[in-house]
Amino acid sequence: MIGFTRGVSSTIGLLGTFVFHYSSPKLGLNKTGLWSIWMQAACVGVAFLSIYIADSNTSLSMLVGGVACSRVGLWVFDLSVTQMFQEEVAEYERGVVGSMQSVLNQFFQLCR
Repeated sequence: MIGFTRGVSSTIGLLGTFVFHYSSPKLGLNKTGLWSIWMQAACVGVAFLSIYIADSNTSLSMLVGGVACSRVGLWVFDLSVTQMFQEEVAEYERGVVGSMQSVLNQFFQLCR
């Protein structure tokens, strides 16, 4: 069951690729990234609120649905940031910015 739900969640996350494809030409990268991070926060908020629901079936549905839907926002945001990085950072500075991002990612992964 866990494997099935993770597969469904990954499939929902892949929808973010298609959403990005249609959203970025219409809204631009900045607005696409902005709405996607807000969408992710809202969906994670729904998952968080599931803690306070007494009915276990409703709570579980809110938790799984909120986390799964937040993956769309996560993927769209990730694609937006990557695209902005490629378009807006000068070619000779990409190595510095990319290595700093990698260092910060590894640092925060070490902290958890």
